[in-house]
Amino acid sequence: MLLLCAGCTMNQDYVSQVEETGLRLDESQTMLMRPRKPFPAYLVIPDGVKAINKEVFRSFPKLESVTMPDSIETMGDYVFCGSRKLKKVKLSASLKHTGNFTFMDCHALEEVILPPNLEKIGYSAFENCKSLKSITIPETVTVIDDYAFANCTNLESIVIPASVKYIAYRAFKGCSNLKNVTILNKDIVLGLEVFDK
Repeated sequence: MLLLCAGCTMNQDYVSQVEETGLRLDESQTMLMRPRKPFPAYLVIPDGVKAINKEVFRSFPKLESVTMPDSIETMGDYVFCGSRKLKKVKLSASLKHTGNFTFMDCHALEEVILPPNLEKIGYSAFENCKSLKSITIPETVTVIDDYAFANCTNLESIVIPASVKYIAYRAFKGCSNLKNVTILNKDIVLGLEVFDK
């Protein structure tokens, strides 16, 4: 298990450890940047990190599990895209937006704990997550963007809470096993081909 400390006072020993493992922080020591080499399978990001830059964990071959602290407020696009062994992620409770293409092509992804105050599920956020069978959408989400869950071929049921005002173009297209869809907002606006198989 690999731990990264941020938001604390850095000493030279710690900086050396970061350099040895290939981890990188920006100058503010609060944002994770793309590391120089892949992490091991299980990653816990300690409290203090405020943001994750785009593509930080993109296509990491061994990464299986990630736990984020609630201090993380933003993350860029493509953060975990293409990490094909990634199975479980707990997102920060402070996130309002998943980012775009965040988990696209994470074929092994089975469990994602979405933040309780999430407002938007981004463009292609879970596209091609073929092992995802269920997901709980928080009652704070207002928008599910284009292709958000497209081609999640094992997704069996979904409850769209009353807070959701708009489901965009092809958000659930290609979800061939999706049998039960519950939409709690009778005034919801649906884009084109939202549930097309």
